Amino acid sequence: MAAKAPWIQRTRISEQVLKEIYASDQDMYPAPLTFERLKSWVDACPALSICFQATHDGNTIPIGAVIVLPVAREYWEDLLVGKLKEIEIDPATMFAPEGEADVGLHVFHVERFSTFARFGHMQLGHFAEFALEDTRHIVQEKGWNVLGYSGTFELR
Repeated sequence: MAAKAPWIQRTRISEQVLKEIYASDQDMYPAPLTFERLKSWVDACPALSICFQATHDGNTIPIGAVIVLPVAREYWEDLLVGKLKEIEIDPATMFAPEGEADVGLHVFHVERFSTFARFGHMQLGHFAEFALEDTRHIVQEKGWNVLGYSGTFELR
């Protein structure tokens, strides 16, 4: 992991954590996004669907998560101007392939969990900055040409 804290592990988002993210998002701002679509995004690009966990006293404790969608160039502009809605993003056809491809990164979700205050904040600072910096390192390894970032998120 290219992050600042070696005691932080990057893991795939579990189905349980994904269900909690989905329920929380639907409570805050209900949208016609189905759980199946959200899961298809995570399954199609697990490298950018990350649960960060801290190691403490031999236990791993989830401290936050990020879900970023690597949207291929031909769909990116449509997403930015609203011709393509977030819920319409189909990973099978709209995610950029690895390698030298132009990609827009749509930040669907960034969340620090309540455990972040106990196990992460002193060493990591702001969780969103940490998570997005870590994402930038992953993207560099993929060989993508990043066109830009989009999305909104709340720090909780």
